[in-house]
Amino acid sequence: MHFAGYAEPGHAVVATIDGVDYPVHRDGAYYYAAVPVDNSQGPVAAEVTVTVRGPGGETVRTESFTRLVPAAGETWTYDLRGNKLVGWAEWSDVPPP
Repeated sequence: MHFAGYAEPGHAVVATIDGVDYPVHRDGAYYYAAVPVDNSQGPVAAEVTVTVRGPGGETVRTESFTRLVPAAGETWTYDLRGNKLVGWAEWSDVPPP
C-alpha cells in the first residue's frame, strides 16, 4: 500500500497502520510511505493514521482514513472496449438485468 502527503520540513511524520508504526520517506516537505499489507487471504481494509509532530514533539495534525487493498491475485475484467472495469470483488459496475 502506498500513500503520500505534505508536512512542513522539520516536522516528524509517523504512519500508523492497524496499530503498527511505519517509517515514511521525506523529500523536503513531501513524504511517502510504502507499507506491506497481507492481502493473501482476501481484500484488506487497512486503517491508516498519519500524525505530524512539530519540532517540540507536539501533535500538529492527525489524519485518519481507510485504504482498500484488493486481494492478491484478483482477476479484473473489462468491458468490450477494454477501458472500464466491469467486475471486481469489492465493486461491481455491472448493471442489473
